[in-house]
Amino acid sequence: MLVVSLGGSPSQRSRSGVLLERSQRWLQGQGVEVVSYQVRDFPAEDLLHARFDSPKVINLLQQIENADGLVIATPVYKHRSPAH
Repeated sequence: MLVVSLGGSPSQRSRSGVLLERSQRWLQGQGVEVVSYQVRDFPAEDLLHARFDSPKVINLLQQIENADGLVIATPVYKHRSPAH
């Protein structure tokens, strides 16, 4: 079984990244092969301009196509209004 994991945090360490790492370790403990990607590993230009012909993006899409599962973890950003 193959699972692709995709982290959406621009930070090296984040709470969503820790959650993703724990999920990966658990899956691997169950005998699942996990292939891991982070959005920060992709060239910003490819992501910002939706360059689906980028070699890294093509590789990710091929892995997802062949995978039995996909795990995505991304941070949630909240806007907080200043107190009045």
